[in-house]
Amino acid sequence: MRLMKDKVKRKKILHIINSLDVGGAEMMLFKLISKENSQFKYEIISLSSFGKLQNNFNLKGIKVYNLNLNKSFINLFTLPLKLFLIFKKTKPEIIQGWMYHGNIVAFICKYFFSKKSVLFFNVRQSFYGYMNEKYITRILIKYNSYLSNSNFLN
Repeated sequence: MRLMKDKVKRKKILHIINSLDVGGAEMMLFKLISKENSQFKYEIISLSSFGKLQNNFNLKGIKVYNLNLNKSFINLFTLPLKLFLIFKKTKPEIIQGWMYHGNIVAFICKYFFSKKSVLFFNVRQSFYGYMNEKYITRILIKYNSYLSNSNFLN
C-alpha cells in the first residue's frame, strides 16, 4: 500500500512593488520572503524592468513579473491586460502593495481582478516632508491616505 502525503495548500501572496533595485523596501521584501515558510507561495509584480535583486528572488524560486513601466509610455496602455492575465494565472489570496505606486496598483488589482483577496498596504520610507516629494508621488501619497482610511480595502 502506498502512503500518500498530505498536500498542504499554501496561501498565495502576490507582492506588488515599484522595482527590485536595491533599496529599503526591496531589501525588506527579500528578507520577508527569504524566511522559510511552507505556508505561503510568493510571487512578485515589479512595475519596472529587471532590477539588481531580481536574481536573488529567482534563486529562491519566486516568480517575478516585470511590467517595464519605466521603459516606455506604451507599456502603460497594455498595463490592464498584463495585470488581468497575471491575476487570472496567480489567483492570489493576499495582495501586498509596497510603497505608494505599488499600493495604488495593488488596490486597482484587488478592485478589478481579485475582490476576494485580502489587501495590505506597506510604506517604508524616511519621510522628510511632503514638499520634498515629486509632484506625482505627492498625489499618490494623498490617494494612499484616502484609500487606507476608507472601506475600499477589505
